[in-house]
Amino acid sequence: MKNRIYIKDLKDHIGKEVVIAGSVDVRRDQGKMVFFDMRDMTGRVQCVALPSHAEVIEKCKEIRLEWVLKISGLVNKRPEKNLKLGF
Repeated sequence: MKNRIYIKDLKDHIGKEVVIAGSVDVRRDQGKMVFFDMRDMTGRVQCVALPSHAEVIEKCKEIRLEWVLKISGLVNKRPEKNLKLGF
């Protein structure tokens, strides 16, 4: 398995598959998709399990808050419309 990437460094890995590790901060089950926020000592990131990966969706539905996980996935840039404005 690949080396762990810290959440603060994900911006340098857009379009690449990476491994992160941390605690589950929030989990939202949207039926066909599961969203969860992971945090490590450097920051927080939203993860999404897509409906095209049914076996992953089922595993993600078991995830509970504060579980410590090591996961791999593709880093996507957040859409412009979803970026927070820094006021």
